[in-house]
Amino acid sequence: MRPVVVYLDSQDFSRFSPSHPDYEASLPIKQRLLALRDQGTARFVFSDVLFFEALPTEPRVIDKGLERIRTIAEMCGDNHLPSGSTIFEHEMTVLGGSSAVLDWTEWHPRFEMERPNIKAELDKWVIENSTNRKMRRALSKRISAKVEPAFYKTCVDELLQKYPLFRGGRAAIEMFIRDNSTWPQLRQAILEGMRDIVQLSTWLSDNWKYNHNFSDGLRAGNRSTQESLINLYEKMRSTFDQSTIPTVDAAKIVEKSYKFELRNAYQKIVDKSSTDNISITPDLPIEEFFRAKAPSIFCAYTFIGELLLASALPQRPRNPHKKAGSDFADAMHLLFVPYVDIIRVDSFAHSVLKRTDLGFPAQFAPSLADLPELIGSTHASRSARAGLTTR
Repeated sequence: MRPVVVYLDSQDFSRFSPSHPDYEASLPIKQRLLALRDQGTARFVFSDVLFFEALPTEPRVIDKGLERIRTIAEMCGDNHLPSGSTIFEHEMTVLGGSSAVLDWTEWHPRFEMERPNIKAELDKWVIENSTNRKMRRALSKRISAKVEPAFYKTCVDELLQKYPLFRGGRAAIEMFIRDNSTWPQLRQAILEGMRDIVQLSTWLSDNWKYNHNFSDGLRAGNRSTQESLINLYEKMRSTFDQSTIPTVDAAKIVEKSYKFELRNAYQKIVDKSSTDNISITPDLPIEEFFRAKAPSIFCAYTFIGELLLASALPQRPRNPHKKAGSDFADAMHLLFVPYVDIIRVDSFAHSVLKRTDLGFPAQFAPSLADLPELIGSTHASRSARAGLTTR
């Protein structure tokens, strides 16, 4: 029987980390979850969004960030979901008519790795380390001469000292230095080294200037989303203060405008996916078209739309000034709804998702304390259904 696929919230991994104030109180739940995993009832999965959220944001909190990532690895092992950006890119191609299958190979976003040009790098090194033409000729002659085997070992040792996360690819690195036609093997070794999120996060923390390249996109999205929500909130407060329209009617107008704008956002994506050769004409209402063709985008956009609506309501609006600014990350987590059985969310997100009824089998778990029972009952129900179908 397939285990229940569970996607935990970033705060869960924080609470399950030994230095967190709630660790002792949360430990019994963590132990129950690990027991469910070990007996094959549950499988915990991580994503690039969880990894980016867990990365330390400044040097003084490195230890806590690395502790969170070790906890992710402890709970999930190497069980991961596709990257959020990979899912988004894939669904955009599906909207454009592609029948390609989603690539689950890596947890991190896909990126191009250019094949290193060793000759060009050596030539550059000669120029940088030569003080005159005579010295340049001597160095060029030296690097063109037959290289002793010990040289390759020295080069690999130096590289692995700088990039210890690629230690498992020693043979591929040495082979590439000897013959750079073996680039595919080296590329594969690099990708395999990046699969170890503990090693990767440790290296990023030791080489701080690279850390921001991984986490800044998510944090910039959080800042931008919160600024947009604040601007909308303040604009609508000003509008209602000056309006004579009854509150009930104003709420209906806002709701209608929200639905129109969400459909318009979907249409813009469709237009972007269309090409000169392919004109996309949805054969369903635009929301249902996205639910069927781009389910992850549908989930994330629905949630963001609900945030906008909640910030614009004339009565009891959601005040984004009082929020932590993680709405964008919360929306990104929802990209994974179509690929899991249970996903942990906070109470606000749960109320929003319950109201919208996304229409996917995944269950939303607002309570960490109730999660073990939910996993158990979900697995039992699945087992019962499987028993009925085999009779």
